[in-house]
Amino acid sequence: ALVGSLIGAIMGALFSIFSNYMFVYPCYISLFGMSEMGILSMYQAINPHVNSLLEALVVFNAPFTFGKYMISVVITFLVYKRISPIIKGSFLSNS
Repeated sequence: ALVGSLIGAIMGALFSIFSNYMFVYPCYISLFGMSEMGILSMYQAINPHVNSLLEALVVFNAPFTFGKYMISVVITFLVYKRISPIIKGSFLSNS
């Protein structure tokens, strides 16, 4: 379960790069009138060495997304044992 969770978190972080680059930022550009350079400049305010939107996604978004998934993994591992009877439906037979 731990290996699967880690693989899922890594895949989610990688997918966030793809989805943001291919869908989210183009929507920001077309729907909200933002420019790619404007979006990139917000990232460069944090780290001036970031030179492209794709690089910004790798440097900032992927680690953030990985961290979000890992928080979910930790919470799941902490509470799963306690709530597994409810999930499996066996709490009804104990009543």
